[in-house]
Amino acid sequence: METIAAGRCAGMTASDFEFRHRMSLIAAIFALAFCCSWIDPRNAGDALARRLISWGIPASDAGGRHVVFFLAFALVAAGAALRTWGTAHLEVETMEDARLRSERLVVAGPYRHVRNPLYLGNLLVAAGVGFLASRLGFIVLVAGMDVFLVRLILREEQHLLLRHGAAFKPFLEVPRLWPAWRARVAASSTARPRWIPAVLAELLMWAAAAAMGVYAASFSIAAFFIVLAAGVVVTGLRFGAARRRG
Repeated sequence: METIAAGRCAGMTASDFEFRHRMSLIAAIFALAFCCSWIDPRNAGDALARRLISWGIPASDAGGRHVVFFLAFALVAAGAALRTWGTAHLEVETMEDARLRSERLVVAGPYRHVRNPLYLGNLLVAAGVGFLASRLGFIVLVAGMDVFLVRLILREEQHLLLRHGAAFKPFLEVPRLWPAWRARVAASSTARPRWIPAVLAELLMWAAAAAMGVYAASFSIAAFFIVLAAGVVVTGLRFGAARRRG
């Protein structure tokens, strides 16, 4: 059985500050990754497309780029879908709360296959969007996201183990980030997933997927940012409305 102690070493667990400001720190990792283009100006997606062309996989340079960026779109869309599935079972309020919420142990839906579907979704989105960064930026984004998310996971699991004790230990049979094809534990909840609130909560992720799809089809970075900006605006309006409701 995988244990918490095996995964947690000194300095690896996220601090209270990191957990409260996790969304801002994730945004900072994205910003740092894209700033790496000042050091390495070569685009990661284009570099991979040229490698595919050298292997004779696509017929043309444009074909190679379409293959690579549609792969990037697939990664982002998969991440958005996984996060939506997880949020539908977790509840939007818990997912968006800056505080660490451990009063409820969710063992349903994707949580029977992977303990942290939301964070796995983040990694998939980061890998997909990373194709738009430089080669160095892609490495910084994926590696930085992986390290930071592991820190968050260790903190959450520590709290869950302390709060739920023996009830949480069977959940350790579920892989932490690499999903199992078959469910590892029986569902502990019969509550129906709330799909509409979950989709609304993950609009920014779906906007990122749509933006990547538009870019893969058109190679227009302006269109990418227009679609992504629309998602940011709608998400901001939704958060504002939620705050006004208390």
